[in-house]
Amino acid sequence: EAGLPYGRLLALDLRGHALIQTGQVSSGLRLLEQAEHLALDLGFVANAKTIEVAEHTYRVRCRVQDTGDSLSRLRELAHSPIVSFFARRNAFLELAWQQAFQGQIQAAEDSLNEAARIALPDSDRRGRARVCLARTIVLLLSQGRIAPTPYLEEARRLAELDASLRAEVLFVEAAILRTTRATLAAELDELASATGIERATIARSLVEPTLVSSRLPSEDRLGELLCNLRSMAPRARATHLVNEQLLGLVPWSLGLDPGRRVYLTEQAVLTEDHGTVSVHRYPSRHDPTLHTAVARLRAALAPRAEWVVTTQHGYQLAPDVELVVVGDELEIHTPDRIEAAAVGMTAVSNRESHILEIIGRRHVASSAELAQDLRVSDATALRSLRVLVGDGKIHRTGRGKSTRYSLFPEALPAEGERS
Repeated sequence: EAGLPYGRLLALDLRGHALIQTGQVSSGLRLLEQAEHLALDLGFVANAKTIEVAEHTYRVRCRVQDTGDSLSRLRELAHSPIVSFFARRNAFLELAWQQAFQGQIQAAEDSLNEAARIALPDSDRRGRARVCLARTIVLLLSQGRIAPTPYLEEARRLAELDASLRAEVLFVEAAILRTTRATLAAELDELASATGIERATIARSLVEPTLVSSRLPSEDRLGELLCNLRSMAPRARATHLVNEQLLGLVPWSLGLDPGRRVYLTEQAVLTEDHGTVSVHRYPSRHDPTLHTAVARLRAALAPRAEWVVTTQHGYQLAPDVELVVVGDELEIHTPDRIEAAAVGMTAVSNRESHILEIIGRRHVASSAELAQDLRVSDATALRSLRVLVGDGKIHRTGRGKSTRYSLFPEALPAEGERS
């Protein structure tokens, strides 16, 4: 209204951020581009660079078209002395997120370290909260669910009085850590209603999956991806994430804690080493000799070729490497380890007894239902179910999502034992 060029610059910048936060990603990006051009026309190069960092951050965060160019530009801007230290720090933190999602955990840690080298004044609550959030993501994908807990709690404390920052924190908690905190749904309801921030709405729908179908499609492609993964079979999850080049999310999407594994999918071999995930296409030719086949397998697994070891009896995976076959259900094969079997025997036996009790009550149950009742991952429940099927104690019918388990007559408790 005032017609001041610098006022227009500030208004365009602010409106662009607000539109993206509330789900109008393409419209918001157009306003940020206008703000960047206006800043350059006015000779405010530093302002233009700060706005450019925001543009590319939103492009990779919401996965707008091909994100490769934006990631490359973010790396350049993060190292540019012209860019303000706030913007450079935000660029490094976004790089850490994306590198962790892509399975490049060492690069993610390097980006976090670069961000940490940029001074964070005590008054910069937003900066400190975002550092904690990025650390949460990196630790979740490399060490599991327990390690990031203190960082998430600190981020939640720092974001308490900042609605947009609080939405970021709760999105991570609900959509990526998948916590079951009692008040989380109510907090997201209140935040989404008061602000219209779309990631609060997406996180709310993930806390309550029945709400997913009532939510309109989003321009935030990462949010849509996290919603869609819930309804996919393991095979489809792995395929989708490989195609999206989000390799670091494959173990997480399958409900597996970080470890050392080889994954076999229909299209490729994946190797996982505590957050470092690589994809290797299957060899195009097959040799009839075992020696040549193993040599090709080692070549396909490079740089993890040492995971295939030679023994006096032939070849096997290294003792701490699991093999995961990704189909409609997961098949997890763990190398035989006598000590581990002896330690785990009681727990597994107790789990299998509980499964028999649950199926006895329900008459028929899915692996997901059993996993929920037992408070274990789908993969853990499936391992016990396969043992019981192999022992002839339960019966499996159907395929994929329609798979159900029921008791054989001989597995039912005797008449006098029933309650």
